[in-house]
Amino acid sequence: MVEPSTSVALATQALKTAKQFWERLKPTYQKKVLIKLEKLFSDFGMYLHLTQERASTVQLISSRSVKTKIDDIYVPPKFTTNVQGDTLVSDNDLISDIRDGKRVVVRGNGGSGKTLFLKRLWLDVFNEPKGKIPVMIELRKFNQFSNLDLITLIRNTLSTEKTISEELFHELAKDGAFFMVFDGFDEIAVENRDKIEAQILDFERQYKGCNVVVSSRPNENFISWQVFHTYDVAPLNREQTLELINKVPVDEGIRSDFIKLITREFYSKYEDFLSSPLLTLMMLVTFRRKGDISDISDNIVEFYDNAFHALYSEHDAIKEQYKRPHHLKINDFRLVFSTFCI
Repeated sequence: MVEPSTSVALATQALKTAKQFWERLKPTYQKKVLIKLEKLFSDFGMYLHLTQERASTVQLISSRSVKTKIDDIYVPPKFTTNVQGDTLVSDNDLISDIRDGKRVVVRGNGGSGKTLFLKRLWLDVFNEPKGKIPVMIELRKFNQFSNLDLITLIRNTLSTEKTISEELFHELAKDGAFFMVFDGFDEIAVENRDKIEAQILDFERQYKGCNVVVSSRPNENFISWQVFHTYDVAPLNREQTLELINKVPVDEGIRSDFIKLITREFYSKYEDFLSSPLLTLMMLVTFRRKGDISDISDNIVEFYDNAFHALYSEHDAIKEQYKRPHHLKINDFRLVFSTFCI
């Protein structure tokens, strides 16, 4: 149970957050739109405050007992797209394109940093709204409800006390008030994806003034999303991997020894792992637990086994109220995984 003093403090902070955001937002709107927004903001503070807190921190697999500030751990990712060939797109350039109205799908494997990038994007809009209200929708929440209606989920997300009326939401969306960030399309139950996909595409068609970005693991559904541009999270290069390790909260002795280990030759040999943020941290966790980080070549099977556990369960375990359905038993998955590790 939350103590009354805690509730009061939370409400006070939420009101402060909302007022600060409101002051940044007001100059960009005409009076008629501001009147609509004022109806919303009396009940909007808690959403802004709680989402800002969630977007500002991340729970790392290497330090699950504490939350780490995104600003302390963020390594700017690069992206690839079929349109630009081998050219890498920076995170700032992609954020700029999305803010300019480009419809974007951000794809990447588990632990590649998709959600971290979307949090960075949400905070960018929150801190400099330019007339937009950032809305982060975790699509896995559909797995908790029997009502698979996208607009209802958005309205309920925006207001913790009472649901925003459908009429007011429609008016604001028509005015292009919302910056929609849909995270985790692949986390929707398979049997519900087509229905949610249709609603996301319908939202895009109906509310052209709103920004729309979706994240997912690789998925064939996006082939038919004709107005969306797909960007894939690029693997970390050695410099990015070292930057990540330098930012991770870990014993300085372990950090120093681990960094010494990652020579260009070592990185090249284990690039499939060290180019992934999640598996880099798993390697660090393995070394920290063993107390000896010099013999990975002699114990590579053990490390693969640890990596397997990270991919199968631990990465999703740090996501609030989410359990990914698996279509293979754990031992069957281990067998398949081991085949690719030979």
